[in-house]
Amino acid sequence: MFIGEDIIRFRENLGEPVLFQWVEAIRNFLDERSASGVSASGEEARSCASSDSDGPADDSPRIPFIHGESITDRKSTFQGHAAFITSVADVEAVLAELKRNRKIASAKHNILAYRLKRRDSVVVQDCDDDGESQAGRRLLHLLQIMDVDGVAIVVSRWYGGIHLGQDRFKHYNNAARSVLNDIGYS
Repeated sequence: MFIGEDIIRFRENLGEPVLFQWVEAIRNFLDERSASGVSASGEEARSCASSDSDGPADDSPRIPFIHGESITDRKSTFQGHAAFITSVADVEAVLAELKRNRKIASAKHNILAYRLKRRDSVVVQDCDDDGESQAGRRLLHLLQIMDVDGVAIVVSRWYGGIHLGQDRFKHYNNAARSVLNDIGYS
């Protein structure tokens, strides 16, 4: 699908009117789909919609995410997720959208950090530890030193039963750094 390229295009045109670009992208996608002989009958569309969401169906807009590679250490698994945001309200929508996935919702911790610059050049940033002391603050620090703007990062941890000590913070940061690299920050 074309989501990854469009997220980068969205980031490059942040704050600009992009309606025409999106209409053209959708038109191209539909033209390619019809040229390949794939048609979305009503039954096929319903099955796709039901397989995309693990929760109840609703008409809320989907937020595109980039999901990073998983890091596993002593039975604990860490995975980073990134989404572009333009307001603080987007942050709540990001977390709610992620938690629609049962696997992510069942994670022991979903650590959140975000950073964005408003039109008046004020930087708005915050974090949430989700019960993992100091983890959100460390992710926010990573966003600050990488000078990230307009991105929310969530790192999910599935606890494997073995305490990792300070190594867990290394894994949170590595999972976040990996997904940030995937969206163009290095």
